[in-house]
Amino acid sequence: MKRVHVIFNPLSGRGRLSHDIEDLILGLVRQGYCVSLFETDGPEEAMHEAQERAEKQDVDLLISFGGDGTLREVINGLMRAPEPLPVCPFGGGTANDFASYLGIPKEVRDFLRVFPNFSLHWLDLGESTGQYFINVLAAGTLSNIAHRTEPNLKNLLGPIAYYLEGIREVITEDLFGNIRIECEQFEYMGEYLVFFLSNSSSIGGFFHMAPHADTQDGLFEGVLIRKAPLPALLEISIRLQEGKHIESPYVSYFQTDRVRFWTEDELDMDGEFFLPNTPAEGIEARVLTKRIPFYFELER
Repeated sequence: MKRVHVIFNPLSGRGRLSHDIEDLILGLVRQGYCVSLFETDGPEEAMHEAQERAEKQDVDLLISFGGDGTLREVINGLMRAPEPLPVCPFGGGTANDFASYLGIPKEVRDFLRVFPNFSLHWLDLGESTGQYFINVLAAGTLSNIAHRTEPNLKNLLGPIAYYLEGIREVITEDLFGNIRIECEQFEYMGEYLVFFLSNSSSIGGFFHMAPHADTQDGLFEGVLIRKAPLPALLEISIRLQEGKHIESPYVSYFQTDRVRFWTEDELDMDGEFFLPNTPAEGIEARVLTKRIPFYFELER
């Protein structure tokens, strides 16, 4: 694991990462690694670069230096190659749910300190309509509000306050959507606030959104928050931090390896816009078991 290639999105974290990338490269070189750098300059460049490196197999490890969206591009590039390369996400973006789930430090100094302890672990992926996601596929008005909200405002409010504000908007303007979900383990048709298909437990800054998630069990965690009165939704939001929201009668929590669903709401994949709505036949999402080798410290 001596040849390390960093795929760096300079727009992640609102472009505040120029010093971090220099410190990261210098620190890795001092640890004896041969380091190369690719800096993205537009959409899908991280995907194409990851695919090319995987096809050539001319490096030993990719470090995805950006947010969840950058990591999603890297994963999609690796899946286009005959054989994937190992990847290590370093969270430099405004959303770093998956790196947080893996316990990867957010500061360069801490990352460099634990990096020599990392090892390879093959993790599951999600797939839908030929695209791949490592963390979450989401639908619902609350997810859509997240796209329209400035990251700085989210950070200022904090996860709970931000979601409470979103819930207030949904209820005030009656923005609940409609969804139909079908799988062997669960069926539902009706109004809802948000629906997640998750590979990890960390979604939207809440580490226990899908509290029983395991990235090596071949299963999605399905989390559906249905239409509910304001007091119930407020209680759900408050209990998110501890993963106790799934005890609410307005929350359905299930596990599945394959699901089909329909909704007129926009869909989100790993924090990025995915589809404006589902087609008439719905969309299917499935788990690909232990498909990509990730580089991190398992004991976290």
